Amino acid sequence: RASAPPRPFVVAIDLPSGLNPDTGALDPATLAADFTVTFAFPKIGQLLFPGANAVGELVIADIGIETEWANEIKLKVASANEIAEKLPPRARDSHKGTFGKALICAGSENYVGAAFLAGTAATRAGAGLVTLAIPRSIFSALAASAHETTFLPLPAQNGAIISRAARVVREKIAEYDALLIGPGLGRARGTVRFVQIVIASPFRRAKQSPKNNSGIASSRNTFLAMTLPPLVIDADALFALAQTREWWKKIAPQRAILTPHPGEMATLTGLARAEIQRDRIGVAKKFAEKWKQIVVLKGAHTIVAAPDDRATIIPFATPALATAGTGDVLAGTIVALCAQMQGADEPRPYTYDAAIVGAYLHGCAGKIAEEEIGAAGVVAGDLLTRLPRAWERIE
Repeated sequence: RASAPPRPFVVAIDLPSGLNPDTGALDPATLAADFTVTFAFPKIGQLLFPGANAVGELVIADIGIETEWANEIKLKVASANEIAEKLPPRARDSHKGTFGKALICAGSENYVGAAFLAGTAATRAGAGLVTLAIPRSIFSALAASAHETTFLPLPAQNGAIISRAARVVREKIAEYDALLIGPGLGRARGTVRFVQIVIASPFRRAKQSPKNNSGIASSRNTFLAMTLPPLVIDADALFALAQTREWWKKIAPQRAILTPHPGEMATLTGLARAEIQRDRIGVAKKFAEKWKQIVVLKGAHTIVAAPDDRATIIPFATPALATAGTGDVLAGTIVALCAQMQGADEPRPYTYDAAIVGAYLHGCAGKIAEEEIGAAGVVAGDLLTRLPRAWERIE
């Protein structure tokens, strides 16, 4: 029996025939390409699924568009050159304070690994000092493995942080340049309350009303008035936000970084997951503007959206990252960048850059892991030693 002729190598100019450049939708008769040459900038549809599957290898040809004009574009695709310019400098005469101090509230008896992954990612991504604020009951387990981090053991019950631990964190927070809260905390009532108190707007030593409908301020807790450092909210802390009425009006600081996956974004917004996935860019931008926060909508080609209508697409899509714990690594990476940008001689308090650089480093580390291990079998811990190599590759 005669064999079928081999499929020809297909090169697309600008776009594969049948690919919608705005939505990524595919016509049933789309001719999928092995190699696509596009001009000046990628088209949105080339980075949205299912369209991205029809693009093959994507090459962007320079056609002389002036940089000044390009800088006015609100939606961009992150490039290695752009990220290299945003990387915090590593001067030879630096000390650990130069690269900032990060405090990470994470972990519970059921999710010890989340705290380890987030804390170690923060050290591997360049933070000068990382402290894990964890339930006291899991301290011994973590101390045996997370050698480079320091610890702030917190009051806990049944293996989870409880609300009165918030006072301990609030009293220490002024010592740090960035705060991450959420990985592996669990969803116990006391833990939700802990999150709500820690991220609340500044308190003063004054008598509180015995009733508060917001779910944020506590009638029995008073704290020194203070502003939180740059804040990353991940995982179970996002669940705590969803339990808080109009949380975005009460959070401090006003511009935090939220790192939801599509399921968490559905919980926060009330939208169906499928609706979010159909318009990832639009949804991320809409709620970044509504909440006045930075939204990192995770997934293939992660979207980083800012309240001022800017958005950046992170150009990595690999099944190597589709495994438990990689979100903890991402959160730790982003808080490390926040700490470095705050701890530097010339601080950059605006956290959009930190979110973009952190997400890019994370995606690049995932790509390196895929190259070396394969698309299947990569675990979150494999990213930790590849974060410094991702940094080196970008530089």
